[in-house]
Amino acid sequence: PDLPLVIATTTPTMQPDHTDILQYNDILKKVAREEKAEVNDLYAVIALANDSMIGEDGIHLNPSGVTAAADQTARILRQILS
Repeated sequence: PDLPLVIATTTPTMQPDHTDILQYNDILKKVAREEKAEVNDLYAVIALANDSMIGEDGIHLNPSGVTAAADQTARILRQILS
């Protein structure tokens, strides 16, 4: 009960238009502010090297993407728990 809520953004895909994802993430960030929740911005982490972190299906993370998302999530959780 004493720990903050953590809201993770949706990761990008290999689709050229991310308008819907960015709109969804903006809503998530707004809700996080309203609820005083932490934001785990996975979109930003994966977007840095999108082409090397998205799998062959163009949607799901490949092993490198999973590792980057896990590292980011661990960082956020360590920050909250320290």
